[in-house]
Amino acid sequence: MSLVKHLSTVPHVEATKAIAKLAIYSPEVEVRDAAVEALKVRRERDYTDILLQGMRYPWPAVAKRAADTIAKLERKDLIPDLIEALEEPDPRAPVAKEEGQKKTFVVREMVKVNHHRNCLMCHSPGDPNRPSNEILTAATPIPGEQLTPPSQGYGSSRPDILVRIDVTYLRQDFSVFQPVADAAPWPENQRFDFLVRERAIPEAEAKEWAAAVEKRGEGELTPYQKAAVGALREITGKDVEPKADAWRKLLKLPARQKG
Repeated sequence: MSLVKHLSTVPHVEATKAIAKLAIYSPEVEVRDAAVEALKVRRERDYTDILLQGMRYPWPAVAKRAADTIAKLERKDLIPDLIEALEEPDPRAPVAKEEGQKKTFVVREMVKVNHHRNCLMCHSPGDPNRPSNEILTAATPIPGEQLTPPSQGYGSSRPDILVRIDVTYLRQDFSVFQPVADAAPWPENQRFDFLVRERAIPEAEAKEWAAAVEKRGEGELTPYQKAAVGALREITGKDVEPKADAWRKLLKLPARQKG
């Protein structure tokens, strides 16, 4: 909540984007609600891409939050995008790509990374032998050794294993504290960062992924389509068959352009 309040005082496009991310990624309802309220006075074009990306996030809960945010903000300008979501495949499904003469398959999946155990995966290593006031570095936690409380930083970690905090290769979408078995001497609840990766998979696995994603009753909507329909109903106050053409006809919108 403090972060939402602080960002609300910063009149910069990146602050607006950060607020939008809190609105769709934060696991706490009160934080999401506060972020939505903060967005009501921000410039719409600065955060629209965050909401539309959220509609296609490979975890349906985020897509639902993004659709709810669009509805709460009464973004009638995004009605065409919500309708298009009814025609799109499930974002979790594998996608075929042509690379030269070879057909490959990729899948977007959400992964989690233990924040304290993977510093060098996300940050460039620092040089302990060449300290500089111009390069910000931090010592990394060592598994098996006491973990310094977050309020104190990593002050008790070994100073010979450093990372540069000004260089970031990967940036998480959100973070959550989760219990870890046999965690001692570290805390039982540790921070995990969540982000999306695109992974190449063999054709056999692609078929398994597709079967798992599409496993639903005939005519049943995907979680993403359900989220879009819910937002459409709330924004328009109307209802119709949950198909793109039916909504376009009801709202007197032009057909989707192909290509």
